[in-house]
Amino acid sequence: MRILLLLMAATVAPAFTAESPLPDDFNALFAATCMQHYYAQDTMRDQMKSQGLEVLPPDQAGFVLSGKEGTACLFPA
Repeated sequence: MRILLLLMAATVAPAFTAESPLPDDFNALFAATCMQHYYAQDTMRDQMKSQGLEVLPPDQAGFVLSGKEGTACLFPA
């Protein structure tokens, strides 16, 4: 039993000390806009329109959303 606990401790410990990678640009943007407004999506859409971001037509948004219905905007690179 002690060997099993020692083995478990030895394999789990590195996972707690590993650094988390920094998010890439897309994930940082997604977290700062989409996830921040998860429960207030109309507010997010209004902010995007007020900033002049282009809302994609449904056929183009479907491509970005993997065929699902929804709203997608173009962000300048």
